[in-house]
Amino acid sequence: MNPSTALPWTLESIDLERIELARVRHDEDLFFLLCSSSFVESGSDLYARNLVDHFADDEELGAWLSQHWEHEELQHGRALAAYVR
Repeated sequence: MNPSTALPWTLESIDLERIELARVRHDEDLFFLLCSSSFVESGSDLYARNLVDHFADDEELGAWLSQHWEHEELQHGRALAAYVR
């Protein structure tokens, strides 16, 4: 990723130790929602490529999708997966 498109946060900056496990451990709906969200976000690279192809006539949008949006969405997927674990 280009340094000028660096993401504003890192997975390491999330304090996963602050998760109140007792409050969420038995919430099956939350578990499946987070797992599903992680799965969707983790597939953002394919979705971003499809969007870049679809908007091939818009170089600015294509650059933003591939250089910024895709990376941010993949990071969301990694963060959600870390939360679920």
